[in-house]
Amino acid sequence: RDAQLRIEDELRIRAMEYIKEGTLSESMNDVFIPNDYLELIEFYVIDNEERVSLYDRHQIRNFLKTFTNTATTNIGRPIVFMRIGDIYQFDKYTDKEYPYGIAYYRRLITLINEDDSNWWTERRSDLLLYASLVESIPFIGEDKRIPLWIAKKQELRDVTKLALPDD
Repeated sequence: RDAQLRIEDELRIRAMEYIKEGTLSESMNDVFIPNDYLELIEFYVIDNEERVSLYDRHQIRNFLKTFTNTATTNIGRPIVFMRIGDIYQFDKYTDKEYPYGIAYYRRLITLINEDDSNWWTERRSDLLLYASLVESIPFIGEDKRIPLWIAKKQELRDVTKLALPDD
């Protein structure tokens, strides 16, 4: 499990891309970030059948100051959002319902039982094996094979990054 999590922290591949869709209700100013979230690709809303990307990475102090000062009167289509903990908070309260989508990189299903399989075991078991060996280094101590494991993991990670499989 640790090896898979480390690989996913280091890589962004097509198999990890996902879009969560939903509807923002009227008078909303935030939405929960999905539990499997790793990194944002895009956040958008649909307004009058037009897809509109929201702006992120706004300075948190300025964002909170602006939002707090206008919280009761700032109503309309969100333009800017800010990640605060496990939510995305908007610069405005919504004036109507807006369909939305959060395109993001997510963690893939992890192995739990011995007979489980997942994307990694079915498509890149070699990378998962060497990543597991690298994760075990603190527990096994000195071993002449450690440089080989590290190099092989790096090589397979780079190949996986370049391959961008379609599934």
